[in-house]
Amino acid sequence: MAAVAVGVAIWAGPGAIAFFEGLGTVGAAIAGGAVAGAAGSIASQGVGLATGIQNSFSFKSVGLAAIAGAVGGGFGSAVTRGVASSAISQGIGVATGLQDSFSFAGVAAAGVAAGIGNALGGDTLDALRGDGLTGANFASHLGVGAARLIASAATRSAIEGSSFTGLMRLWVAAARQLR
Repeated sequence: MAAVAVGVAIWAGPGAIAFFEGLGTVGAAIAGGAVAGAAGSIASQGVGLATGIQNSFSFKSVGLAAIAGAVGGGFGSAVTRGVASSAISQGIGVATGLQDSFSFAGVAAAGVAAGIGNALGGDTLDALRGDGLTGANFASHLGVGAARLIASAATRSAIEGSSFTGLMRLWVAAARQLR
C-alpha cells in the first residue's frame, strides 16, 4: 500500500503545487506537499479497505501524512527534509495525541532514507514539482521508494539493535492494519 501512497502523491503533487502557486515557491511546495501526502494516504487506505488488508479508515493517518507532506515540501535538501519532516511530524503527533511516543531512531532513519533515495533516483519532490515525471520513470520512483524503505529499516535496526528481518515483518503487518 506504500506504493499506492507514493504513486498517488507523485501523481497529485504537480497539480497541487500549481494550484497553490499564488503562495510563492515555498508556500506552494508546503501546501502542495500537504495535499499530495493526504491524497496518498486516502488512496492507499482505500486500496487497503477494498482488498481487506485494512479494517477501518484512519483520519489520523491522513492528518499525519498531510503534516509530513507539508513539512517535507518546505525544506531544501533531501536529508534535511527527511530529518525535519520526521522530527516535526512526530512532535506534532505526540503533542496532539496522534502518536504515542517520539522516536529518535525514526528521525535518523528518515534522514538516511531521504539521502539514499536522493542519491539513487533524485529527489521525489522534483517529481512532485513536475520535473519530468512520465510513465517511463514512474516505476523508477517506486523502486527508489522501496530502497528508501529498506534503508530506513536498516537504520532503525542498527540504532535500536533490533532484527532487520523482524522489523520488516512488523512493518508489513502494521501496514496491513494501519494503512
